Amino acid sequence: MMGSVRRLLMISTLVVVGLLFGMLAIDAPLVWLVLGVAGLWVLFVAALLAVLRRTPAAEAFAASPEIKVKPPESMDDAELLDEVRERVAPSMDEQMARIEQLEIELNRDPVTGLANRAYFLNELKRVLRDDARQGAVSGYVLLVRQRDMARLQNQSDRQEIDDWLHLLGTRVHETLAEYPQARALAARLNGADFAVLLPVGGGPEVMRPIQRLHELFETLRVKLDSQNLSRWAFALTDYTVQCTPKEVLTRLDLALMCAESAGHDEVEFLSHADRDSSELRMGEASWRTLISQALDEDRLSLEVRTVRYEGDDLTERHEASLSLREDGGLQPPMSGYLFMPAAARLGLSSDCDMRALALALSWLGEHPGVLVVRMSVSSLLNSQYLDEVRRICAFADQDLLRRVVVELDAYGLTRYLDAFKAFTQGLNHVGIAVGLRGLDQQPDALRKIHEIDISYVKLGGAFVRDLLSSPGGVQMMVAVTETAIGMGVRVYVDDADDEATRSMVLEYGALPRQY
Repeated sequence: MMGSVRRLLMISTLVVVGLLFGMLAIDAPLVWLVLGVAGLWVLFVAALLAVLRRTPAAEAFAASPEIKVKPPESMDDAELLDEVRERVAPSMDEQMARIEQLEIELNRDPVTGLANRAYFLNELKRVLRDDARQGAVSGYVLLVRQRDMARLQNQSDRQEIDDWLHLLGTRVHETLAEYPQARALAARLNGADFAVLLPVGGGPEVMRPIQRLHELFETLRVKLDSQNLSRWAFALTDYTVQCTPKEVLTRLDLALMCAESAGHDEVEFLSHADRDSSELRMGEASWRTLISQALDEDRLSLEVRTVRYEGDDLTERHEASLSLREDGGLQPPMSGYLFMPAAARLGLSSDCDMRALALALSWLGEHPGVLVVRMSVSSLLNSQYLDEVRRICAFADQDLLRRVVVELDAYGLTRYLDAFKAFTQGLNHVGIAVGLRGLDQQPDALRKIHEIDISYVKLGGAFVRDLLSSPGGVQMMVAVTETAIGMGVRVYVDDADDEATRSMVLEYGALPRQY
């Protein structure tokens, strides 16, 4: 096209020159006018050719809104390409940085900076597909729930909660960075739930970071408007490559229900070894159906065992635990340890506890001695529960009521003092005694036991097992025994397995369990 234009210009120029010479031959005085026209024509042709010298590539780069290139006419093609590369490279870096930022925003919780739920679940699916450790424990998942998140959100403004969550995310990152061998991934699953994936086989590589995380979350408790500190619940499970994501999450949910029901702040562990149990694959709807049908069809029963404590004046003391028979009776009864946490979450614990009390009175009608029945903290928080208990007791013999002991968790005394006092007073009024378990896990309850009428307190677990090696534990034992015995309350001690510990327990006036 460029050559055709040039040829056209040359022909038109010759035509113009021929016309000019013809005009000069006709009229000589027009010579200066003709020369002026010719000069203007030459300038026009020169300018047009200069414009046409530009290449299409150069015009395209010059027209780009981001890359302005105006190559001098003396620049060769190699130099032109070098300059284009230099200007294009920063633009590509900016695009890559933008893509990386979008990936972070897509996979991260914007407040805490931890991974979000979708990314966490994808990573869990990925590690479960890894068959490199076929048959062995491949890793662990820790689930942590802030049980009082709703109350925190009601009593604090949005920015305060966001600042606290951001601090939590930062501290979790810093803690896990101390254990690079754990290759841990921390995530925020929703507003109140956090999870940590630890794809290691076990041992110190996993237990140390779990312990550090447990300590970290405990330091990040927030004071509520009731002046109590907010509560965490911890659940832990392990997994192998035979597990599915649903199985892992179901075990975690059940372990979390157990932790919430018990009221303690320890890590509740549920192993993959129990994966074949049908109860571990059940969701809330299935639990509701199972428990409701068991109540309607009278399929709850008591498992009673005799318990003796050295030096106790009660010669026949029995403890009962609730169990559930599944429909058909082909499976062994399900322990209350498994279904009562679900009942508490679903608001069915008070119905189960009332059934346990009725069964206890029935059992005592045929057996001598004292029978201890456990009741849930969630039941005593039900304003109508005490009225139902009174209704059952109104039809019972007073001798039977005097041989019933309702055992409550000390956690309820610490967190719900008014409700706890009202409930225990109602039980005492109908003739039922009250015992207090878990005092070693709730030392604050020691300051409040004088406000309730109880017959005994119970200690156990790691507190007792570490008694000989823990000066703080000895001081706790002294404080409990002096306070309780001074009130006329017996102190029962479980888990005093060795002779040295039993001797120390007896020395302080407590009663160790006989096995």
